[in-house]
Amino acid sequence: MAAKKDPEDFWRKAINSLTGPFPEVGLGPPVDEVVSDKPQVDPNLSGNLSRITMDIYFFLNPETNKYFTMQNQTMTDFGEVTLAEAAEMVRKRKRKTKD
Repeated sequence: MAAKKDPEDFWRKAINSLTGPFPEVGLGPPVDEVVSDKPQVDPNLSGNLSRITMDIYFFLNPETNKYFTMQNQTMTDFGEVTLAEAAEMVRKRKRKTKD
């Protein structure tokens, strides 16, 4: 009866047969696998912008250890805007809510 072949044997032999010297710092990934830190996006890209706001309320009665949840959802459709306009609207909204 033949011994069962370990599926890692191929890679073990391939790695053990490599001869050095190996560089301490690698060359990096191939160019087609490199992802830039900041993707290039066209600020004039046009699309539909919507905002969904959800409020969730929890009511807890500690005496009976019962709780109730209520929620409210609203959706505001801003229509077709550019990506730059959408980003500016979000920035303004963040500033407004911080104050």
